[in-house]
Amino acid sequence: MTCITDLSPGSVVNATGQTFNVLGQNFKQPTVTLSCIDTGGNAIATNPTAAVSASTATSATVTFDASNAG
Repeated sequence: MTCITDLSPGSVVNATGQTFNVLGQNFKQPTVTLSCIDTGGNAIATNPTAAVSASTATSATVTFDASNAG
C-alpha cells in the first residue's frame, strides 16, 4: 500500500517553476493530481497540471506551473 508521510513545502505561490517533494513508502510510477485552495480555504477554479520529474520508492519530486491557477 502506498503511504504519504510528508509534503514539502506546504504551500507555494502563483508562479512558474513550482516544485514540491512528496515523501512516503511504496511509490511505483507515481502520478500527482493537484486540488488547490486559496488562502481562505476555498477551492480554486483552475488547478495546475503537475508532473513527477523524479521519483524513488520513497520520494517523488513534482513540478508544475501555478501562474495560471485560480
